[in-house]
Amino acid sequence: MKHIRLLTRVLALAVVAAVFCVPLFHGLKSVDQENDEAIYSYAAQSLLETGDWMNPRSSPTPELVFLEKPPLKFWIVALPIRLGLLPDDDFGLRFWDPVLGGLAFLYVFAYGRRLAGWACGATAVLTLYTFSDLLFLHGVRGNNMEAAVVLAYAGGIYHYLRWTECQRPGMARAHASAVGVYFLLAFMTKFVAAAFLPVIVLAASVEVPAARSRLIREWRTWVAVAAGVVLLAAPWFVYQSFRPGPGIWSVMFGEHVVKRFQSSLDPAHLHPWYFYFQYLARVLVGSGTVWAVALGAVLLHARALGERWLAGTLVLYWFWLPFIVISGGSSKLSHYAYPFLLPVAIAAGYALAAIANAVSRGIAAMHDPAWAERLPWPAVARLRARVRPASLGARRVLIAAAAVSLALGAIGLLHPGRVHVFDVTLRTPDPIRSALTALLLGILAGQGARMARLAVPLILLTLMPVQEYANVIRRTELERHPQRSTSECMARVRAEEQAAGRPVRGMWVYLPRDSYSHSLFFYYREFGWNPRPELTATDLVQTLDDPSQQRPLLVAADYWTAFHATRDARGTIRPSVAATDHATLLLPGPYGRCSMLGLADDPAATPAAAAPEKGQAR
Repeated sequence: MKHIRLLTRVLALAVVAAVFCVPLFHGLKSVDQENDEAIYSYAAQSLLETGDWMNPRSSPTPELVFLEKPPLKFWIVALPIRLGLLPDDDFGLRFWDPVLGGLAFLYVFAYGRRLAGWACGATAVLTLYTFSDLLFLHGVRGNNMEAAVVLAYAGGIYHYLRWTECQRPGMARAHASAVGVYFLLAFMTKFVAAAFLPVIVLAASVEVPAARSRLIREWRTWVAVAAGVVLLAAPWFVYQSFRPGPGIWSVMFGEHVVKRFQSSLDPAHLHPWYFYFQYLARVLVGSGTVWAVALGAVLLHARALGERWLAGTLVLYWFWLPFIVISGGSSKLSHYAYPFLLPVAIAAGYALAAIANAVSRGIAAMHDPAWAERLPWPAVARLRARVRPASLGARRVLIAAAAVSLALGAIGLLHPGRVHVFDVTLRTPDPIRSALTALLLGILAGQGARMARLAVPLILLTLMPVQEYANVIRRTELERHPQRSTSECMARVRAEEQAAGRPVRGMWVYLPRDSYSHSLFFYYREFGWNPRPELTATDLVQTLDDPSQQRPLLVAADYWTAFHATRDARGTIRPSVAATDHATLLLPGPYGRCSMLGLADDPAATPAAAAPEKGQAR
């Protein structure tokens, strides 16, 4: 029986990984790098280019060391590329984020399963797919910091819960060590973003007597874990503290922590105190999950207050404590809240699981002979007396048929209407009808209570926005990468020009000092990123018209618009242009065939839509 339970858990994890984790890898090269993503990708690539693994470089100023965040994520990304295990392209740079995000989703499933069964975990992960920003905007599919931090909170809180439950000293120490490893991952990836993890587990433990007693009793374990974290994290900070140049503490802590909390590096980041609550409400109402989250929150609060229940108390502190604290800061961005959306999804899963478990207990009571006798209807009692348990062979057949019906219902839920299999169009079953059929077969087999835990959530999931899952899959298939396509084309043209013996000139860059050009720098720096303090109309005309002076130019969009309006009326200047929303890439001469590449891949895309994200969102 023990082996069967273990096999069931492994199969459940495998199914969740296949359905919810594997899609995170699809289409990793389908879009250009975002603004902040390009900063981090260049920092990782700079380790490979310079060989200086202690000092990642800053974009678009390679002479400066990137000190805004510790370098662990850059090391994780760069090392497999250095070893030749991953390609040095958008896929290789982004590969680890869906790995980390997928692990976080598995932890959410595992936590939900311990909370209220598999239905809670599966529904929680499905609910995460309704947070499209979590997946696509500074999310767990791009080379940002969020996937690592999300995983750190999911894994750290899960292993802390397991530590409080574990009775074997060796396994307990392993779970405590895992908490320390995940805190180290978040701290060495995004610095103070990890601070809420120990506060959450400590606050929940103080409230629950059993956890508080164990924490006090085994304090030496946590002192050892903390010492290990300090021992592993300190060397890089010590090294940077003695390195000449801008101080790490003034940059990392002063500018990018204190200043962001008190004011902001970017006025666009200033929002009112209710920004995160408004964002959450908008997503939940828009996706139709607000009823499940609200019901789950009520049930979690009621049980946590009544029972001093650590698993539920951790979920509540996981949401409320960070949301309240970060709402007090002035600089607010939606991705700051990503690690704290996981308990929201767990609450939705808990609501569906609670309903399913209640139905299951009701069906289990039906098998009690005294149940029918207590009913006021004699006919029910007579019917109950005539129903005989099926034989062992019949029960196995009924359970197998119920399992098939449930599987077909799940397919119909995720792919309503029709599916195409080997060029054959098949109509998918109705999930409610399939679930009711499975429930009936389970009752006939004498396993109605267990079958209810599977069938009832399937019925309830029809009330959830399951279609969002299909929308996510379709969105990963969209192709929008004008900058990468243009860069690759320019590289081919440059190689052809060099092979023909013609001179190749470096790109001129004329952009405002406050322009967010990180994505542009990431894709075009290989062509010679030469900033120009000024660019006169004469220089521009000569560079565009004179074949001996032609080179790519990247200029401010408003500058080109003004020049175009005054000069192009005569029709003498018509270079090929590839534009973003704030910069214009001029491609004269042989580079002209590279203009506007990538936009044709997506008919709905426009230069503005394909442009890098405006503003620093780090």
